[in-house]
Amino acid sequence: MKRRIINALLAVCLAAGLTAGTLPAAGMEAKAAGAAAEKASTENYTGMTDDDYAGYVYVCFADTKGGKDVQQVHFFLSEDGLNWTALNGCKPIFETGQDYMEYIEKCGANSVNYKLADWMDKSEIAYTTEGDASVLFPFEGSDQGIRDPYLLRGLKKDGSDANKVWILATDLNTMQPKYGGNLANNSVGNWGLMTTSPYGSTNLFIYETEDWVHWTRRYIDVGKEVNACMAWAPEAIYNPEKDNYLVYWSARTNVDGRARDRLYCNETEDFVNFGPTKLYEQEPFYQNYLPNGVSSADDGYGNIDTSQLWVAEKNADGTVNPYGTLYRLVKDETNNHIELMSAKTVLDPEKDYDASNPIQIKEYTDADGNTFSTLADINKLNDPRHIKIAEVVYNWFIDESVGNHFTKISQKDMEKQIGAYEGATMFKFIGRDEWCVMIDFYGNNTVRYEPYTTTDLSQPDSIKKVPSGSYGRTGGDIGCHGGMIPITAEEYNTLIDAYNSDSSIDNYHPIDYVVDSSKFKHKRAELKAAAGTNEYTASMKAQMLKLAELELTGEETQAEIDKLVKRADRMMATKLPKVPEMLAENVYLDEDAVTICTKATEGLKTKATIHADADIDSQTSKITFRSSNSSVATVDAKSGVITAKKAGTANITATAPGGAKAVCKVTVKGVPTKLTLKKKSVSLKPKKTYQINVSIPKGTVCSSFKYKVDKPKIASVSKTGLVKAKKKGTAKVTITAANNSKAKVVLTVKVK
Repeated sequence: MKRRIINALLAVCLAAGLTAGTLPAAGMEAKAAGAAAEKASTENYTGMTDDDYAGYVYVCFADTKGGKDVQQVHFFLSEDGLNWTALNGCKPIFETGQDYMEYIEKCGANSVNYKLADWMDKSEIAYTTEGDASVLFPFEGSDQGIRDPYLLRGLKKDGSDANKVWILATDLNTMQPKYGGNLANNSVGNWGLMTTSPYGSTNLFIYETEDWVHWTRRYIDVGKEVNACMAWAPEAIYNPEKDNYLVYWSARTNVDGRARDRLYCNETEDFVNFGPTKLYEQEPFYQNYLPNGVSSADDGYGNIDTSQLWVAEKNADGTVNPYGTLYRLVKDETNNHIELMSAKTVLDPEKDYDASNPIQIKEYTDADGNTFSTLADINKLNDPRHIKIAEVVYNWFIDESVGNHFTKISQKDMEKQIGAYEGATMFKFIGRDEWCVMIDFYGNNTVRYEPYTTTDLSQPDSIKKVPSGSYGRTGGDIGCHGGMIPITAEEYNTLIDAYNSDSSIDNYHPIDYVVDSSKFKHKRAELKAAAGTNEYTASMKAQMLKLAELELTGEETQAEIDKLVKRADRMMATKLPKVPEMLAENVYLDEDAVTICTKATEGLKTKATIHADADIDSQTSKITFRSSNSSVATVDAKSGVITAKKAGTANITATAPGGAKAVCKVTVKGVPTKLTLKKKSVSLKPKKTYQINVSIPKGTVCSSFKYKVDKPKIASVSKTGLVKAKKKGTAKVTITAANNSKAKVVLTVKVK
């Protein structure tokens, strides 16, 4: 699916950048007008307006109707942002893949948990980092589960990542035995162990896509360098001042004796390379509960689950600043409620980010003259409510926090919800200046996320809970802690095709396609541009302008929209005759034939590049490549990079404008999935030998095998497969392909 580049002023994402609809409807014309704010932040971007968005996607982990968390990636879709329908029957999205499904199995007949198949060699998971939806399974994870996934889009100023979408997620399955849980019977372990080193994971999962169908996966350790006990609920925000992203996540650390939760962060340009870990946010919530406090747990007075969103603002001169105000939701761990805050920058402008040290303890002397400089000092405290500990630890690290510059905005209707509330996040509704705050009410597994709305995040007490009955999930499917972003009609319909096309699955819910009116609305600009050229007759240009000014009612069907698009295309195809361009008559390739393999082995690679030249230099850069059989080998249309898919042959055709062609034959070899022997058993007398001859399937490559005998006192086998009989009895020799441990065969040796 070819995706449009997303305008930084109008890209909608939860954690990184402006939400659609904040700009005037004439967003397409703003670029032409040369508005200063747009020029500064959207160079090389293609404009989009609110009309390009048609619905919303929600990524999360899920909850079964029996109240057990299914800790994998799940998708829900919605047209209104309030009522959601689960894709794939509310089952994990990785189940819709094919590439690596044979590597995954359930932990028990009635289990909601999954693991690597018992026969799977974990060293081979490096092959699973790229492919279809099965890549969304957390192969590397210490827990084989993920929680709290979050979505965001690329927003770099140069547009280099504008087609990209990322999911960030926590490496955690609460039912793992190391926490005292049971994967087979769905029992949850000890939450305290999950937040204690070395039990909890300090890694994040990063999933990346450009088309919502094909994914890559990365496993990044962000917490080790600060002695973190875990790395939970990762999110990210675009930082326009540095043109990069700040990834932030919740953790406790051994540095302060795990007295409280706080937020740590890392900078990244691409979600591949991460900078040093810093202390981002530690709110002084303990001050709200002086003098007596309300908590008796070590995690009291902490804060977790920060979620941030940019909202655009108009400047005095009428231009738009897409990064006007940054709003932050954060959970106060003391009595478990959500607060709203705001700032003008991602990082505290008063702090030296690079010089900050997240594990440096600064000596603190309280109002009574008591000095605290080590863990031993606070361990001496008789502090059953831990409020004094919270005070000391907060002041130890206050000078190292690089994001404690936000100001609270009172929101009484939201703050009065106290107890089992967390995972708050925000998005902007399509087509109107209204925002939705979603809060995960994990105390009620029939509801979970509850929506609150406001038309002005800056106004105190403006956020109000949406009345019951006007929101929900189809069939009672429950999505847990996650994130939502608006998506285009193209994306919405692609998600249906990719992840909701199997109506035979249990709990299936049909989802209707949405009408994609954006196709015609983009044609308006094309028609106006064409009418401003000398390539058409005056009559045709008048018709173009008339069609460009046609207003849609919103009631059109997709067929009617498509008809308007075709009409516009026909008009723009009626250009006046042009002097014919000189075209190439011949195309030349540097390779007539190449051989690659589905796995790098036997001297063969998984990719190859062919180069083409035309007999007219100006045509060489316009040569395109196409595969005759994409199921065997794909080729990048512009670069000529060939990628092996499965064993077989395909022709890669290089074509220049005008039709001149050249063909390269590609042979793709596979690795064997099975082995065969001429004889499955042999009889030998002592001291006699037998040479094993192994055959592999046609189209596969493997020149070496591993041999192992179960009873070496009866018979031996050499590295080359020479069997030598020793004494009377029966032995079995297992032969395995060196480049695929799944390909096996057994020879029975009987010694007389």
